[in-house]
Amino acid sequence: MNLRDSHQQVIDVLERALQRVTSSGARVDGGDGAEAFAAGALVASTIPDSPIAIDPDDGPRGPLPKLPTPVRALARLALDRVLQDGSEMATGWVDKAPGTRRTH
Repeated sequence: MNLRDSHQQVIDVLERALQRVTSSGARVDGGDGAEAFAAGALVASTIPDSPIAIDPDDGPRGPLPKLPTPVRALARLALDRVLQDGSEMATGWVDKAPGTRRTH
């Protein structure tokens, strides 16, 4: 995503990444899940007083546009899907034992 694109193009890119997960079948693909997770982090970073901060070396080189409320709701749904049983990311990155996570 290039932030020199119009604000609407940035919003569209985030929405597409999130919608691929929310409209997928029972199993969320790892690649789509990773993109949705990154998009969700970007969305979360735009919420006032959010504890999520994107490292400028890893994230966009400029500020994100103000995101419509439905994009925030879509991000939450997508992240829920990415983390539920059956998701390739959840089964590949999270151990079943409470409090333990794999580091791949």
